[in-house]
Amino acid sequence: MPGCSQPKDAFVATANAFRARGGRGLNVTLPFKGEAFRYATQLSERARAAQAVNTLKFAGDVIFADNTDGAGFGERPGAKSGLCHRRTGAFCCSAQAGRRAA
Repeated sequence: MPGCSQPKDAFVATANAFRARGGRGLNVTLPFKGEAFRYATQLSERARAAQAVNTLKFAGDVIFADNTDGAGFGERPGAKSGLCHRRTGAFCCSAQAGRRAA
């Protein structure tokens, strides 16, 4: 599935085609997090709070959505330092999470 080459308005059609071919879930990035939020049939509390999602899980007719941006970022050592994970030196940035995270 060439996700990066899909136009923004093709998210639902692309996700449905992926599901039809047996896809069981998706990792969603910007600019599709809001569209994925609206596409879901069930939302985690984190997804509701962020009004955006970055993971989708398909089970029959259910499309479960979650937003792991804040949870994963907050669990790393050194997360309070801002955007840099001190042990690995990894730089993490998500405009959507930063704008909507509580």
